[in-house]
Amino acid sequence: MKKVRKLFSVLLSILLIAGMMPMAISAAPTAVTEPDSQIVYAGETVSVADGRVQVSKTITPTDTENVFDITVQAVTTEDLKKVEISPDAAVVLVMDVSNSM
Repeated sequence: MKKVRKLFSVLLSILLIAGMMPMAISAAPTAVTEPDSQIVYAGETVSVADGRVQVSKTITPTDTENVFDITVQAVTTEDLKKVEISPDAAVVLVMDVSNSM
């Protein structure tokens, strides 16, 4: 019975150590990346409403880490004579910088 217990404890110890190895490897520090490599998709210009409206969205890095210039532009070929502005109109841009995902 003592041999079985000793063999079982050695086996469990080996499994415990083997189970911890992938975690130790994946926890290695990663290399610091340049700000340019943080941008996965720099944006594009899209035509909507039969080509009457062009929407352009671009992102460019700045000299400060994790700070970017975002440009959104809408251009139309139609002649706009009257533009009504609602006092309640607003644009909200929410960006998650918590690194939780």
